[in-house]
Amino acid sequence: MQNKENLRKLAKDLRKNLDIRDVGEKILQVFINTNIYKNSENIGIYYPYGSEPNFEEIFLVNNKNFFLPKITANSSLTFHKYKHHDELTKNKYGILESSGEIISPTNLDLIVLPALMADRNGYRLGYGKGYYDRFFSTNIFLGTKIIFIPEKLFIEKLPYDEWDIPSDIIITEKQIYKIH
Repeated sequence: MQNKENLRKLAKDLRKNLDIRDVGEKILQVFINTNIYKNSENIGIYYPYGSEPNFEEIFLVNNKNFFLPKITANSSLTFHKYKHHDELTKNKYGILESSGEIISPTNLDLIVLPALMADRNGYRLGYGKGYYDRFFSTNIFLGTKIIFIPEKLFIEKLPYDEWDIPSDIIITEKQIYKIH
């Protein structure tokens, strides 16, 4: 099995050959037709960055509350309310963040996790900074953890560490994979 760094490079290379806009739109269509989405009011979701699937259209929905992650001074995550066209600022990685009202993790119904790859056990290959794993290990979150990933980046098994937190659902442009 390859190590995480080699897999990150492979995932980024594979993304270059995907029509990521089309993939993102298809993933979004699968997601908005799920009961988990329909029954959720407060959704933690990252703003698409770089070669990630783009699902910005979701922010146009008016009957949901969206909260973007924000990196704090002590390298933890908080989630802040975001409405389409709110002003966003770039963090030290160039990722857009909201400065809106903060929400307690216990009030989020679901969180969409960024990933370069994901596997059939719900593990994801992130960007290697550990923000989400620290978030879940230090906060009470009772909602559902979801990964949006292109089918070509959904693999059988990824290497993982004891601190890695698996997701509950993985959504590709082709189908939904329930993990637990």
